[in-house]
Amino acid sequence: DASSLTTLLPLWIIDYSQEVKGATAAEAASRAGMVTGLVQLAALCVSPLVGYLADWLGDIAAVSVAGLSAGGAYLALSSLSDPTGTAAIALACPLGWSEVSVAITCQALLSRRAPPSKRGVVGALFAMCASGGILFIGKGGGLLYDSHGPG
Repeated sequence: DASSLTTLLPLWIIDYSQEVKGATAAEAASRAGMVTGLVQLAALCVSPLVGYLADWLGDIAAVSVAGLSAGGAYLALSSLSDPTGTAAIALACPLGWSEVSVAITCQALLSRRAPPSKRGVVGALFAMCASGGILFIGKGGGLLYDSHGPG
């Protein structure tokens, strides 16, 4: 989630701004920074609420709601034709909410379900898999973007 939003979304915004809207590199980077900044600000602001909801809903329900939220936000993102428009800016908050919701609810699930004597190992394995996913998304997403474009 986070790696694709902070790497590939700005790339799409910058390319679109320069190629379609005729923006300068600085204008394009500024627009990309604004949108991704809104995504991260939304994630930061909603984090305590997500933790509370994870406790209130329970582990499985919280992960399910977070996953559905992320799926909906990314589906909406894929339907955008203009990543610099008002719709993209409005979508930044749900993208941020869903991004952080998946991370927090998965960590809550693992921390509660793992046996107390194995929580450190399980947490480390979770972090290792997440890091591998970030590397895969960065490489795979970059290759797909280069070969097929943002759509």
